[in-house]
Amino acid sequence: METEADRGRLRGWLKEWFGALRKERDVSPHTLASYKIAWRLLLRFGVEGRGLASTGDWRMSQVDREFVLAYLTHLEQQRGCTASTRNNRLAAVQSFFRWLRAVEPRLRDHCDRVLGIPHKRTHRPIIDYLERDELKAVLAAVDVGRPEGIRDLAVLALAYNTAARVHELALLRTSGLSLDAKPTVRLWGKGRKQRELPLWSGTADLLKTYLDAHRRLPADAASKPFVFLNQRGQRMTRWGIARILEQAMKRAESRCPTLAGKRLSAHSMRHTTAVHLLQSGVDLVTIQNWLGHSSPDSVHVYLALNLKSRRDLLDRCLQLDELLADRLDSDDDWLSPL
Repeated sequence: METEADRGRLRGWLKEWFGALRKERDVSPHTLASYKIAWRLLLRFGVEGRGLASTGDWRMSQVDREFVLAYLTHLEQQRGCTASTRNNRLAAVQSFFRWLRAVEPRLRDHCDRVLGIPHKRTHRPIIDYLERDELKAVLAAVDVGRPEGIRDLAVLALAYNTAARVHELALLRTSGLSLDAKPTVRLWGKGRKQRELPLWSGTADLLKTYLDAHRRLPADAASKPFVFLNQRGQRMTRWGIARILEQAMKRAESRCPTLAGKRLSAHSMRHTTAVHLLQSGVDLVTIQNWLGHSSPDSVHVYLALNLKSRRDLLDRCLQLDELLADRLDSDDDWLSPL
């Protein structure tokens, strides 16, 4: 039997929740956008897939465990989402119900049933990184004669120098750059965490050249503070930054054939920096801080990627041919089939 709380309108609760996210938790715009996408897809599924009334008339009782499970199945089967994307959408939905459980005790049982939906186990594919000669080929693939060539090269150089995420590069402001004798950059990462990193003089000089002579005039006041602008003079999006990185890697395949067999993405530049730092003897704690990871466990993946160190370890071990030398040289036909 429905209670008075069950009959409350979903839209009112959602509006209050998003307000709390902004005012009380001060979540990042990236997180807010992700939550909005998840809920927009859920509401569309209810209207188009389930034939429900206008979303403004929905009651809390309609968004129950069975409905959310059907929505998740729809994401995977009809929209072709991966298990990882499915889990992200579920996290956004459960974040709302976790908040609702605290502010409306009468809905606790209803919320608990949704919060009990498990996340699927995911397989994280290994994302390749660039060897040093491959990195040189990627940088050389940028046509600096193009109107946006210097900008693109600056994006690549800064991405490698800092291991910045694409959204960190997109949100970088000119006020976050210090390009004097000891150049640095200030990045804003996940959870609004700030970190300041040193820049190579070459990176700083390239950024100066871009800002002084090649940066588009800002189209409006909102775009003016940001470092990287598109052809329309507006702030570049994270997708625009990712496209620059991925296109340079693709173009470099003709110069460096080993790139063709690798699984590369914009995130590969971040992995490249981490592995190169590790190969240079930098400790994991420093790499964690450099990349802006909140947990040291996140850095352990780079140990698995560091194939060079594994090869060096193997070279220091007794080689298999040495172990088998005596047997192979003997008269015993031990390799013949029985």
